[in-house]
Amino acid sequence: MNNRLIKLFLDNKPETQMTSDEWRTMLNILMSKEPAFKIPIEELDVKSEIYQHFKPLIEGFQLQVFLSRLKHVAKMRITLGAFIMIAQHLESAGTSVMYVYYLWLKLKPHTLITTTVLCEELFPWGFFSTEQLNSIWGAQKLTAEENKLRKEKNAKKRLTLTPIMFDGSDNLIDFQESWIKDEDYAITSAVNTPNQIINARFR
Repeated sequence: MNNRLIKLFLDNKPETQMTSDEWRTMLNILMSKEPAFKIPIEELDVKSEIYQHFKPLIEGFQLQVFLSRLKHVAKMRITLGAFIMIAQHLESAGTSVMYVYYLWLKLKPHTLITTTVLCEELFPWGFFSTEQLNSIWGAQKLTAEENKLRKEKNAKKRLTLTPIMFDGSDNLIDFQESWIKDEDYAITSAVNTPNQIINARFR
């Protein structure tokens, strides 16, 4: 694990209360009898009415970054209901990656993230604020010298870890060595916006 990244998330706990729209969305999902909200996204019938409704959300760029990193790097899955709730906070690819990293720190591999897990284990007090996300993103950036030292350190350990994205990345969160942890570790302490797509479902 990377102590620098861990400290950033420990120092920036998600405690920003949801907006009224976000509360409404959460309550609608929790009270809904729609079975699809409890199904992992990859198991949804892409031809179904509910998938087609949320398709612009599910297949949006930053949401695909989130789903791809969650599946292939964090080794987790997420239900449609939980995905909709967290999607409201994924405003960029960088934000998506930071949220996945937080999920990875908090949960064990192969966890299915449901609305219950999201509300009770991950975000019982709220989500990250924009200021917190900007702070984390800026602080995890690597200078050219830091990147050089990182590669030298890995070489001495005979590690052949490669970046998740590309070798020229200056983001610490993009490198595989930041996504290795002990099994028993956990932090204990037309263009439519996501809200427009979500709210249209519950009108």
